[in-house]
Amino acid sequence: MTQVDGWVLNLTRASLVGGALMAGTFFVFSVMVMPGLRRLPPLDGLRSMQEINRVVNDRPLFASMFVVAGLLSFAVAVSTIWTWDQPGAGLRLAGGLANGLGSFVFTMAFHIPRNNTLDKIDPAASDAATKWSDFYDAWVPGNHVRGASSTAAVILLMLALTAD
Repeated sequence: MTQVDGWVLNLTRASLVGGALMAGTFFVFSVMVMPGLRRLPPLDGLRSMQEINRVVNDRPLFASMFVVAGLLSFAVAVSTIWTWDQPGAGLRLAGGLANGLGSFVFTMAFHIPRNNTLDKIDPAASDAATKWSDFYDAWVPGNHVRGASSTAAVILLMLALTAD
């Protein structure tokens, strides 16, 4: 029986932790933060989300963890090129791609542009409430995708760590 190399084991563990942090963040937004903002009057929800996005941009710890988690995910996936004969390689590949693509790339391509557009909305504009509603209606399902992808990655990487 082949054993998983120590560096692959540690890389997988680190990626699992990063994916779990992202999954938890997305979960909290899906089930608490965004529904809470939806209960506010529309312009208050808009202003609140603008401030949340500004806080995220001002916190290097979150941005660093987000980027590191994404890079670790891709590193796990790429590592399977050299470790395909080791236990759990297919699970590592799937887990790395699930978080790397479903969380990191999807955030960069889908959520960040929407957040940047939201930031430019003047809450005093006559169409601000409609723009907030449109933002919410697109952003939240996309966040569910990120959460599901990161959660799937965590499950796949846990299974990879126990594969023999």
